[in-house]
Amino acid sequence: MRLLHAADGGALYERPHPGPARVLLCSTAPSRRLLTDPVVTGGAYRRLTRSAVTAALTLFRADPAGERVLAADRVSVVTILRGGLSFAVEEAVESAGATAADVSFVGTERSPDAPVTIAYERWELGGGPVLAGDILATGGTVTAVLDRLRTAAGPGRQPGAVVLVVIGSAAGVDAVQRYLADLDAAERPQVTIVLLEALFALPAPGAAAPFPRFSFDLLRSAAGATPEYEAARLGCLGSLFERCAVYDGGVRAFTPGAHLDERSAWWATVLRRDVPLAVLAAQTAGLSAYAHPPSRWRRHLPWASQSGVDLDLVHDLGARALRYAETTPTADYVHDRLARGHPP
Repeated sequence: MRLLHAADGGALYERPHPGPARVLLCSTAPSRRLLTDPVVTGGAYRRLTRSAVTAALTLFRADPAGERVLAADRVSVVTILRGGLSFAVEEAVESAGATAADVSFVGTERSPDAPVTIAYERWELGGGPVLAGDILATGGTVTAVLDRLRTAAGPGRQPGAVVLVVIGSAAGVDAVQRYLADLDAAERPQVTIVLLEALFALPAPGAAAPFPRFSFDLLRSAAGATPEYEAARLGCLGSLFERCAVYDGGVRAFTPGAHLDERSAWWATVLRRDVPLAVLAAQTAGLSAYAHPPSRWRRHLPWASQSGVDLDLVHDLGARALRYAETTPTADYVHDRLARGHPP
């Protein structure tokens, strides 16, 4: 992973990834807070997500490809309903210095046993670069939207560049790469995936867990994170052992009570099943690597030689968090860290 640009506490990295799309990771103060504070909901969640996207695009503009996109005469934004509404890409591009955007809307439907389908679409494509934002878990929604975008643009009128600003997983990025690789190179846009903070993992298919979880939960690890995010999350014990890094963005943004109830019910189940905190440390927080000494731990990091972050401090935070998980009863953690105004 290569550091491209750093400014004002933020950093932009390029991560080599097989496939036609370019993969960037962006760390900023708003996105670090967004992904370490699971009780931010409603309007506050939407404002924080918008700020994170704006900060990411501002950093992206320091890259030549980002400058070309955001300096275009006109850009088009695809708003993916409803999770993508919170990303407010049409506002973020203007805050990052782009001209006014044409805005399209695409709604999708998904079910556990069927591919994602398009339920609603209204296209306003001005012929320039296209930007979109969403949570990218399995990749089904984003690839369906990309496919519909090709149809809406029409033969010979495909956008030259597409930028996806996402909170996403490695599996989701793989799905986008496979989709793009299957396209005729002459009709394939230059796609850049800008990930906020990390390339998260999904639960391994069929892997058992003593607590409820979904196949699209975003799981954390040092190997997938920017160094700035890794340091930030390890310093937030109150959110370190959550089931998912972000949960359902649409629910958090527009039905906050449902999100808080779901989170509370999950922690109540963890307590009822007497799930050790050390199990959560391994299966949701990705802390197992911190059992290794610093020299061995560094060998598994894509950013060990690039970061301006103090690696000894990061390892110390991780090792302390792991020891805390191994020595603290889950009930004590919930009482001490989550009970003060937070569910459960």
